[in-house]
Amino acid sequence: MIRSFLFLTAASLSVSAPAIDAQPEPAAAPSRAFNPLAIEWSVSPSSRAGEVQLRLSYRTREGNSNNSRSYPVAQLQGFDAGASGPVSFRMGGAAGSLDCSGVMRDARGAGTCRFQPDERFAAELERRGIGRATTEQMYHMAVGGVELALVDELASLGYERPTVDNLVEAGIFDIDVAYVREMADSGYRVGAMRRLVEFRIHGVTPDYVRGMAQSGYRDIAPERLVEFRIFGITPDYVRGMAEAGQRDLPGQRLVEFKIHGVTPDFVRGLAEAGYRDLTPAQLVEFRIHGVTPAFAREVNQSGVQRASASELVEARILGRRFRRGN
Repeated sequence: MIRSFLFLTAASLSVSAPAIDAQPEPAAAPSRAFNPLAIEWSVSPSSRAGEVQLRLSYRTREGNSNNSRSYPVAQLQGFDAGASGPVSFRMGGAAGSLDCSGVMRDARGAGTCRFQPDERFAAELERRGIGRATTEQMYHMAVGGVELALVDELASLGYERPTVDNLVEAGIFDIDVAYVREMADSGYRVGAMRRLVEFRIHGVTPDYVRGMAQSGYRDIAPERLVEFRIFGITPDYVRGMAEAGQRDLPGQRLVEFKIHGVTPDFVRGLAEAGYRDLTPAQLVEFRIHGVTPAFAREVNQSGVQRASASELVEARILGRRFRRGN
C-alpha cells in the first residue's frame, strides 16, 4: 500500500508525479528545523484484521508533514490496541526508531514520539556514496521502511546511484527490494529511481508490464508505459482491439484511440454497418465528427449505394442525411 503523505509547502520534503520525460530537479536544501521531540501520533481502528491506522505528523517552519497508513500491530512493539489509559510503544526501521507514548481509550489514542536515527545506517549511506542524510530524511526513511538491501539491489541491477531524496521517495511509494526484483523479472530495469517512482504513482506494476508484453508490447519505453496507464490502456483493451481487427498498432495510435474513445465495440459496430476495413486514422476521424454505427446505417438507408467513409464524415459535418447527387 502506498503510504499517505501530505507536505504543505514546497520547502519541506515533498513528492509529486513527475512529468513524463522530465529531468530530475536539484534537491532542495533539507530542513534544519526538524524537531524530533515534536512528532505526534494518533491511532484508530483499521479495516484490516490485526492492524491499526496510525497517523504520524510534525511541523517545521517550512510546513507540515503527515504520514498515515495501516500498520500491523506486531510492528508496534509494546502497543496494546485494547488498552484504556497510558500506553507506550516503539516502531521504526533500519534508519532509526520512534519511541512513542500517549493515551488510549475505545481503540483510539494519541500522543507524541521521539525519533532516534541509526547512525550506522547513515554511515553506510555515506560509505556507498549516497551522501549524508539529515535527521528529517532519516525519519522518513525509517517510517517508510527503507533498507540498505534496496540500495544494494539497485546497484546489482545497474541502476543509477540513488540520492538520499530518492530513498525518501522509495519509502513513500513502497519501492522495496521485492518490487525492484519483480520489475526486473518482468523484463524491466528502468535504470533510475525516478522512473520507479513514476511507475508506482501511475500503477505500472510487474503484472501490468507482463500483460502488455503478452499483448504484443515488449521493450517499450518507460515513459510510454506510464502514458498507457494514464490513459487507461490495458492488456484487455489491446486484445479487444486486435479481435476487432485493429492489430499491431503503434503506441501513439493506441493513446490516440483512447483519447477519442475508439473502443472495440465501436470498431465492431462499424463493421456490422458495412465498414470493416477502416484505417486507424479514419476511425479517429469518425469519432471526432460523431460518425457512429447508427449514423452510418441511417445515411445508407437514404442512398442508392453505400456511402464512402469520407461521405459519411461529410454528411455528419453538414448535419443532414447524405443523398447522392445533392
